[in-house]
Amino acid sequence: MKRKDQALFLSVLQKVQQPQSRQVLAMNIRSPEEISALCSVLLDFYPTALLFSDHQRLCNHDDCTISVQPLKKTREYLGLTTAAVLLDIREGIPLDYFLSIAATVAAGGMLILLVQESLGETESQRFHEVAVQTPYFHQFFEQTLQRFAYRWQDNILQVPEARQDLTAYYDQREPGLNEIAVDDAQLAIKADFLGQDSGIFTLFSTRGSGKSWLGAHMVADNPQQYILTAPNQNAIEQYRHIEGVQFRAPDALFLTIAADACLPETLIIEEAAKMPLAHLERLCRRFSKVLMISSVENYEGTGQGLREKIQDLVPIHKQYQLNHIKRFRADDPLKQMCDVLSFQACYSHTHSDDAEMVKSLLKAEVRRDFKQDTLSDLTLEFYDDHNISALRGDLVKLQTLYHLLNQTHYQTNIQDLRRLFDAPSQVFVLAYDQEQLVGAIWAMKEGGLSPALTDAVFQGLRRPKGNLVAQMLTGQSYFPEAMLQCSVRISRISVIKPLRRLGIGQAMVAFLERKLRDRQDFMSVSFGLTTNLLQFWESMDYQIVHLGFHLDKTTGLHSAVVLKDLACSEKQDWMGEAVRKFQADAALNIQYREYRPEILAILQQKALNGSFDQRDQQVIMAFQQAKRAKHTVENALLRQK
Repeated sequence: MKRKDQALFLSVLQKVQQPQSRQVLAMNIRSPEEISALCSVLLDFYPTALLFSDHQRLCNHDDCTISVQPLKKTREYLGLTTAAVLLDIREGIPLDYFLSIAATVAAGGMLILLVQESLGETESQRFHEVAVQTPYFHQFFEQTLQRFAYRWQDNILQVPEARQDLTAYYDQREPGLNEIAVDDAQLAIKADFLGQDSGIFTLFSTRGSGKSWLGAHMVADNPQQYILTAPNQNAIEQYRHIEGVQFRAPDALFLTIAADACLPETLIIEEAAKMPLAHLERLCRRFSKVLMISSVENYEGTGQGLREKIQDLVPIHKQYQLNHIKRFRADDPLKQMCDVLSFQACYSHTHSDDAEMVKSLLKAEVRRDFKQDTLSDLTLEFYDDHNISALRGDLVKLQTLYHLLNQTHYQTNIQDLRRLFDAPSQVFVLAYDQEQLVGAIWAMKEGGLSPALTDAVFQGLRRPKGNLVAQMLTGQSYFPEAMLQCSVRISRISVIKPLRRLGIGQAMVAFLERKLRDRQDFMSVSFGLTTNLLQFWESMDYQIVHLGFHLDKTTGLHSAVVLKDLACSEKQDWMGEAVRKFQADAALNIQYREYRPEILAILQQKALNGSFDQRDQQVIMAFQQAKRAKHTVENALLRQK
């Protein structure tokens, strides 16, 4: 049986493989024995092929000729080039893992997807307590497969709808690792960078555009002048051939270089988006000249957070960019599929008019006469559980919304697509000016949870997924009421850059509050604390009640929580207590913790001494008698003394 399977798979791969084109093949095969037969044949074509799966039967199958790695390991290959990959998506579609490993496949390579007739829902449990049905996303994914992927099902090979001209070859072959090919655009960046005496520079461009080739070209000229760092060894593959290259792990640099040092060597940081922003800030302050190299395609760690927030932490002297894809053709089938799945291209070739509409909406000229006193011209749309299907059924509107978030909000990541399609308990406000989307709010319903679960979170015994602010105020602060009551947390609020500071954000928030006033107890927002953002929310009567203990990896900032009462009833007395408790904690934090000057100034302004009370006693008991974390009760212990 295995030989018969191997013969079939051999004929399939021979028909699909193209020397200079990356192909996608979706295969409906179930048993570990069939997959093992496929692996045996695949290794004849691609001796370094990789297999990623979380499927228990496959992971425990000893006969598989390719070692099985868990799906999350795909992220570790960013920066490398792979020949062929088997990705098991039978239990669900991990979009971030899919895009991460697809970006590594070289020209002439192949991405093989192990699928089944009905894709599973297990993947959704990465983000929810229980598996959540994702029919909208599955339909979108299946349409994309039909368009771009060969499909092997019931011993029949189906050709993709948008099959490319397979006689087309690259104009140039892909350079090997020892052939650092650079073009005029790369040489221009090199000349400009070498002409700078000091400063912090960024080179953020799409994958395959030759960023690392350029970095290696510079280092090869004078290895002693550069120190190279990266989140892992895989990220420096393009530099390995350079004799004398000085690679240092980030931790080693932190330990061996004083915080107040300013070394003369140039620091190159590869795959910067995979590193926490706080680490990047520390590294930048240790060198007089720094070049951060990264893709910011929102599936690499901090993603858009690096692009949007790094300037809040360190001064960026100049931003470089490469626009030409060098690793593969622009009409490469795998690239086209990835562009559609990440909403960077039209979702269906039968909807070309829709694609043009999206482009026109995104690139439309902003009205130059738009003024603060013309906010009445805004068209505001509200979506929640009652009408969310209208938004999800309009892929053009959904795509335009995602593009707005991707261009303007630091927290945007590729998994947002799955949430936009299918996640429950979501609320949206969309703001239009003359049919152009100019702003949006994306919010989540939280709270309304059982007393038993709330108490377990307060005691440190449970940490369920979701309910971000409700859990923070219960498990890290003093107020379990946040989990018991019903609230809406504003997760994202975005306005296109030309129209910021004109009141559009405030108008959307006020509109949302009116829609929710009779349905929810309070509103909440969590964000990386800066003076400007705090002033924005305080201008709408939101009050700060909590500051995170650790720096957020996406912003390099402490996460703040602000609240606004919607119920205006006696049961909301705890919110006034929360404000006073934050002030009391601030008075202690400025004495015992270190903060950047901007945060310290905010805390000094809010600080007000408080006395030991019942709230303090309750969190101390949860620490002493259960599993509540010590850092959440340190201020209570100080007041007790």
